[in-house]
Amino acid sequence: MIFLRILFPSWKFFDRIGPVATLFYQLSGSDSTKWVACLSPPKRSFLHLLLNSTGNIYLAQQGLVDRLVMDINKMSNAETGADKITHTTSYQMILRLVINTIKQSGLKKASFRFKIGVHTPSESYDAIISNEILL
Repeated sequence: MIFLRILFPSWKFFDRIGPVATLFYQLSGSDSTKWVACLSPPKRSFLHLLLNSTGNIYLAQQGLVDRLVMDINKMSNAETGADKITHTTSYQMILRLVINTIKQSGLKKASFRFKIGVHTPSESYDAIISNEILL
């Protein structure tokens, strides 16, 4: 009986819903002060079971957002200066990701801010809101 148990996986890792971090950006100087989602999950098809490069890129970008949230939590626990987060690799990579996303939308020059919103089943909060940045 114990040997049969090896053949059936345990699905206990689906028990709890963890926090979800979402990356947003906001363009300054426009009429709208709306936060726009920076990453959107790609559409799925049957072919993506075999080859899913866009899905892999999305997962890598989302992993980068999660990494920045972890770095922010580490720094806040260590009670270091909040301005030191801008010198981390994860912050700089997120900054480049937002800049590339804005440039892909066709804008050449603009100023913007970005934020990471964290949503849990019980609460929602902003992990970071950047200062104004010029493209």
